[in-house]
Amino acid sequence: MIRRPPRSTLSSSSAASDVYKRQVVLLVVDGGFAGWFSVQDGLKDDAAATVKALQSIGLYVCVLTGDNRTTAEAIVGPLGVDELHAEVAPADKLNKVAELQQRGEVVAMVGDGVNDSPALAQADVGIAIGAGAEIAAAAAEIVLVKSRVQDVLHAIDLSEATFRRIRWNFVWAFGFNVVGIPLAAGVLYPPYQWTLPPMFAGLAMACSSITVVLSSLLLQRHTPRSLDHVAEPSNKTMLRHARLMAGHLTITVTSAVLFAAALFLLIIACLILVVVVASHS
Repeated sequence: MIRRPPRSTLSSSSAASDVYKRQVVLLVVDGGFAGWFSVQDGLKDDAAATVKALQSIGLYVCVLTGDNRTTAEAIVGPLGVDELHAEVAPADKLNKVAELQQRGEVVAMVGDGVNDSPALAQADVGIAIGAGAEIAAAAAEIVLVKSRVQDVLHAIDLSEATFRRIRWNFVWAFGFNVVGIPLAAGVLYPPYQWTLPPMFAGLAMACSSITVVLSSLLLQRHTPRSLDHVAEPSNKTMLRHARLMAGHLTITVTSAVLFAAALFLLIIACLILVVVVASHS
């Protein structure tokens, strides 16, 4: 296996750039040169847009490859990644991930081959390409079934939306308890001789569970981030925890207002029912 073709084939700079992307194999028959051919790893159509989108949300994109530096730079160079490491052995990929973790970074590793498995297992989040090796899928926490690079961005986006929904579910569940428990305990009994009947306390608890379920079902409305419109890259980290993005903040506030209004109406309705029952008792 030879990494670079003979000089006679490099007739122009553009041809050289194209040839350097290839792995050249020389054929020898009975001790004599018989010919050569080359193989090349191509980039997926959405690779460049995905890298740009990941950088736009503040992620630091690093590429680890076993190819030699000339080939790696020719193929990966147009992507505009933040860091490129070539001629990396499987153990070195693992060590690089561990090194980043020791620096306090949260690392997500994307890979599809057997050689990527140790690094996938070491990373905080291992993301395997569905069409890759089975051992890579087994070592990863996330498998991209459609084998699209842009699904890395969608997976991060969906995880952030899920964590935001979990936080809101805590808000609604806690809100019902903050309002309902004092009423059921008789906080209004000394001044008004009124307490929340047990049946309405049970109804409020049921409404709390229903609210959490309905809030979770809103994840079905989640729309993956588009690769067509990305912002300028911000301060970069290896992987950030869930935080509110500008577009998602609008959706979250809208949902919060709707739920707050529904909660308020529900409480008013319960109080009216309680007053009616109390007046007839």
